[in-house]
Amino acid sequence: MATLCMHKSALVCRAVTHRYLVNICNLNSYTCLTLPAFKKETLSEENRARCVASLRSSRLGRLGAQDAAQGRKKAAVLVPLCIVGGEPALLYTLRSSRLRRNGGQVSFPGGLQDEGDAGLRDTVLRETREELGISGDVVDVWGHGPFLPAADASVCVRPYLGYVGEIDIARLAVNDAEVAQVFSTPLRTLCDPENFAFTQFRSGYVIPVYRCAGHRIWGLTALITHLVLASLLPNIYRNKLKLIPHLKT
Repeated sequence: MATLCMHKSALVCRAVTHRYLVNICNLNSYTCLTLPAFKKETLSEENRARCVASLRSSRLGRLGAQDAAQGRKKAAVLVPLCIVGGEPALLYTLRSSRLRRNGGQVSFPGGLQDEGDAGLRDTVLRETREELGISGDVVDVWGHGPFLPAADASVCVRPYLGYVGEIDIARLAVNDAEVAQVFSTPLRTLCDPENFAFTQFRSGYVIPVYRCAGHRIWGLTALITHLVLASLLPNIYRNKLKLIPHLKT
């Protein structure tokens, strides 16, 4: 059984200081996450290196290399950082309800590693091309995070962050057999505390939930979103996962 705990970030509002007000247009507020600032600050080489280092060192939901290697199938997903309609965003897919695995759920492009893949980086590029028609030539892969446990205990998933530039969703060559819908969510929307919640299970396990534009992003996709945003926008993304002690058994 899980309990849904809405996390309203009133504390953030009360924590506004003079320093915050002075720096508000230097990417310290999601409301100032404009396209020029995104291109100058977020896409800078300095932020890219810091982001990848932070993502790789994250221990939230982390599987050790030994755990990941013990009989688990390897899978990978691409977190497509992009610009849609002039908005910095992340690109998501809604999986076809006809699929046996995670049908009807919000996801990132990706899948299990094939024997023909040289590595998991090749897996995400192949899957992104097959699902969305986005060529690997236009994906600037920044790096990857740690292995994360999937709902299927026999699978572990490695998230890759990649910049795919400006995207016109209507022109994507979507594979209808696998993908029911493609949508983007602006970074400022994902950073807005009003769109953030979390689910805590009685075991103590906590996962984030995002409610954006009629979509509910949860499960492993939400956890990966949380990890990426915390690494990509540390001065802006202030949503936290909180453990409620009395729910633990």
